[in-house]
Amino acid sequence: MRVMLFTDTLVDVNGVSRFITNLREHSLARGRSLTVVCCTKRQLAARVGLVNLPCSMRLPMPGYAELELTLPRWGEARALAASFRPDVIHVSTPGPVGLCGRRIARRLGIPLAGVYHTDFTRYAHHLFADPAATYVMERALRWFYGPFDRIITRSSAYTTELAAAGVPMSRLRTLDAGVDSVRFSPSHRDQNAFASIAGGPLPGVRVVYCGRVSVEKNLELLTSVWPGVARAARTHGVVATLVVVGQGPMLDEMRRALHGHDALFLGYRTGDELSTIYASGDFLVFPSATDTLGQAVLEAQASGLPALVSDRGGPCTAIIDGVTGVVVPNNSARHWHNAILGMIINTERRHAMARAALAHARGLTIERSLDHWWALHEDLLNKKQ
Repeated sequence: MRVMLFTDTLVDVNGVSRFITNLREHSLARGRSLTVVCCTKRQLAARVGLVNLPCSMRLPMPGYAELELTLPRWGEARALAASFRPDVIHVSTPGPVGLCGRRIARRLGIPLAGVYHTDFTRYAHHLFADPAATYVMERALRWFYGPFDRIITRSSAYTTELAAAGVPMSRLRTLDAGVDSVRFSPSHRDQNAFASIAGGPLPGVRVVYCGRVSVEKNLELLTSVWPGVARAARTHGVVATLVVVGQGPMLDEMRRALHGHDALFLGYRTGDELSTIYASGDFLVFPSATDTLGQAVLEAQASGLPALVSDRGGPCTAIIDGVTGVVVPNNSARHWHNAILGMIINTERRHAMARAALAHARGLTIERSLDHWWALHEDLLNKKQ
């Protein structure tokens, strides 16, 4: 089986890019025929199974100035598909490149699949706070995914949501979750890590947030409750520090609001440094209600950290509530305050959850997830033949 994957994001800092990179490398190692097609002006090293199409136009993505929407040259994309002769076309993103792949699949009568990586409707709601923008986004996504033969969701929460929105269950599948347990592991723990990263020792409990620092991640709520949590922890004789890993449009605002409230901002971190930060923390706080899975939640558990997550979206399916973490009502400041404080001051419970989180994550290997992705496409091809 030959699969051609079209994506609008590959060199950007997000979970979709990481997933596609892992998929290409894994498919190559397994001897599978996968070609990843993108279109970017950014630096992109030549790789086997990767094609960067020439672009005819580019512009910043609304709400994500650091991301670009690039329009590939249609003739070049069509010629590439004709030479590769794919059995299945996979569209990873609903942008110009994804639209190009969608068009090719329909023109050639090739089975069309895609992963519903991003909940753009909720993103629009949080980023623009405009019902009209949310409505337009919802209608656009329904049109975009309308002709897909298979829509793959990152979590069962979104399989249920899309089915409720009218997508036939026969077209929906949930991808097995997976995480790289070598890159993310307690073996990277270093008690002195923050001394070099933060410029000094970081005593007490380390509460980690990792992800885009933006309003759609529900960080306004986290920013509002953290000062009270930090003060309450001190009344229990415990010092706690909120460690924020990531960049985004809300970073300066969050820094100002939490100045003097035991918060540390590390910016964007990758590679071994990110692995060490995870493993050297004590638990993850991830209040986002817009993530379709929440890869950070899996990475934290693989690093031996329990996670506090919202009851909306995909992250609540990535933990075992009360065992590897806690599911917290989405917009309840009181519940988030109590959940974070409880995790800080109850050392025994936190350690028990950390052990359970690690055991849970070890059963969710990235290889299992990537093999499942391929099997879903084989199944689609067999059903269409």
